[in-house]
Amino acid sequence: MKIIKAVTLADQGCNHECVRELEKIMAANENRSSGQQSGPARQLSQSNINNINNTSNISNSKKDGNHDSNTSDQLLQMRMNLQGHKAHHQGRRHQFCLLMKSIIQRKIGEHEECVETATECINKFPEFKDAYLVRGQINLLQKKSQKAVQDFLEFNGLAAQEMMQMTQAVLPIPNGQAGGNKHQKIASNIEQAQCLLRISIGKESLGDAYKKMKKYKLANQCYEESVGEISKIKVTKNQNKSFSDQVGNLLHKVKLKIAMCAYYQGDMHRATAGMQDVMAYYKGFDFETLKVQQKLIKVNFYLGKAILSQIG
Repeated sequence: MKIIKAVTLADQGCNHECVRELEKIMAANENRSSGQQSGPARQLSQSNINNINNTSNISNSKKDGNHDSNTSDQLLQMRMNLQGHKAHHQGRRHQFCLLMKSIIQRKIGEHEECVETATECINKFPEFKDAYLVRGQINLLQKKSQKAVQDFLEFNGLAAQEMMQMTQAVLPIPNGQAGGNKHQKIASNIEQAQCLLRISIGKESLGDAYKKMKKYKLANQCYEESVGEISKIKVTKNQNKSFSDQVGNLLHKVKLKIAMCAYYQGDMHRATAGMQDVMAYYKGFDFETLKVQQKLIKVNFYLGKAILSQIG
């Protein structure tokens, strides 16, 4: 399927080829909507949808050295719930393609184009929360912190609504048992875990915007709320290891940001404790990994400053 091909191209770092593939898909969708294509529209089967979330291609790309972790992490967080009528299928495809295009544009440095694509997605699909997150992230990168705050607040509000709807959908029926069969319950639990992860990322992003504005108390509050959402996530055996790793990495990334807020507010005792906790986590990783090196260098640098300030 073309969408799977686009995801694979993105994960392999073939960014411009990915954008061209996405534009082809969107053009085909528009033709279908206007009735220009003869014959029935091709729909994705559930097995093909599952292939999008399959991590085997990503694992192979990691081994080959073609893996881009930032892009892949965001692509893995996207879920294509392509159920319903054909028109709904096409709408979901179009959402996914616009969002993915904006992520790739950000990655290759086309920041203005990224904002335009994310804004187009928001205008066409105002309830599609992930577009606000991507636009907020690029606004923050461009030092438009107040605009970023508005986008993150919008994202968080929509994500909270989605979580509420999921919770209500699995409320116990009168006999005390939750509705639906075993497979439906498993799917619901996985969706809730993914939604909680998205909420935690949204709160973390809002904290980042406040931190850029040097509003450290507000930033710390957002980070603490992010940790609270992460603590609600229950990783089941039905979820792959990459999701479990993503949850653990996000938790300690946010904990480091909480420690940094404490540092900037002059609370060196709390900053030291937080940094030591993060250091203990990263000691379990391969030090040869560049990201691990960068994290440990940053933690050690600020931990040293925090300890020295207490001695002085």
